[in-house]
Amino acid sequence: AEAMADGDVSYAKARVLVPHLDETNVDVLLHLAVTNPAGRLGAAIAAWSQRNEDPEAIARRQHEERAVSWRTGPDGMVTITARLAPAVAAAVCAVIDAHVTQSAASAGASLTQQRADALAAIATSGGGKVDAEVVIHVRGDGTTLADGTPIIDHVVAQLLPQAFVSLLLVDTERRPIDASPRRRTPTRRQKRVVDEANPECGHPGCRARTFLQYDHIQPYAQGGPTVVTNLQRLCGPHNRARTQA
Repeated sequence: AEAMADGDVSYAKARVLVPHLDETNVDVLLHLAVTNPAGRLGAAIAAWSQRNEDPEAIARRQHEERAVSWRTGPDGMVTITARLAPAVAAAVCAVIDAHVTQSAASAGASLTQQRADALAAIATSGGGKVDAEVVIHVRGDGTTLADGTPIIDHVVAQLLPQAFVSLLLVDTERRPIDASPRRRTPTRRQKRVVDEANPECGHPGCRARTFLQYDHIQPYAQGGPTVVTNLQRLCGPHNRARTQA
């Protein structure tokens, strides 16, 4: 109350802050409220909780608090509210946005309108097959989704067997300077280099030079990177034989 009276904490921040206050954390969380904008305060509190609370307790609480509800407004529109664990929410949002990028938008439709159309299409008709990617950043100061939402480490560990891991290199100012490859298909530049270095089929004894196909020496499905040193060219028969082996 004093912080609000002094103007340090706005009403919008207080609504986010109050449900999480107790006598053990009031000073720390008030500091977060003062130093973070209202739109980022929830994520800042979640990040603090992730650093100071048992991960299993966080996972149990998030599981218990999952919910979907809806209500009708005075204008007849229905507002749907979903509370989901971060990893689940990220997957749902990624599918919605992937559907948006693959669908033809009506003239003048805003992004939020396109997302509403995508959600309706997915919920009512499955939305067709949509490939979506969820990006999780693992840094020295914590693990987050691309939008900064904190996610506990053991959830990330559960996702790793089905995930692709890409290394992002930053300079001393934390500015990105390079990244390890994530894509499966070689770039045009990589193809030119591989073409020059491998004019013939890479299978021993094969001298085919036409209709060669690009192939990962260490299979992509087994973690082989799409880099020049891990690429070769094979003729169609030898590429198919290697794939089926």
